[in-house]
Amino acid sequence: MTTFDDLIKDDFEANEFDAFPAEGSITGDSRTEARLLALQAIFQHIFVNQPLDKVRDEFLKYYVKQHKADKKILTTILDDVASNQERYEELVADNLNEKWTYDRLGLVEKSLLISAVSELSATTAPTKVVINEYINISKGYFNPKEVGFINGILDNLAKKIRV
Repeated sequence: MTTFDDLIKDDFEANEFDAFPAEGSITGDSRTEARLLALQAIFQHIFVNQPLDKVRDEFLKYYVKQHKADKKILTTILDDVASNQERYEELVADNLNEKWTYDRLGLVEKSLLISAVSELSATTAPTKVVINEYINISKGYFNPKEVGFINGILDNLAKKIRV
């Protein structure tokens, strides 16, 4: 029986992937990996309605090492969201214009914005760094117009959070 690996091995030689980040890492940067995992954990928490502390423990056990993610950043974001999610959702909702409501946002958008608001609120990472990181992450999920939408919301939120 032919396996999937057999089908693709002629098409892809191992050396074609040398430019990819370390195995398990998507970006090659531990802080960006932590932010991606935070987004994914918050998404799982909302989508499955699973307590965030359980999701956090699962991600710490199974994904931090595999993705070479910064454990401190991930833990800080997820613990902060666990304590402040409702307030962060309100902050995001208050920064949408009258054409958009919080309920109209997709789960990935909500998760990304909640994670970014948490990092802006709970860490001392430079504002530009936080915004740029989440904009770059959003480029992997959204089209340019949606990325601009996310950027506008993050800029407004940062001005209110980091006075």
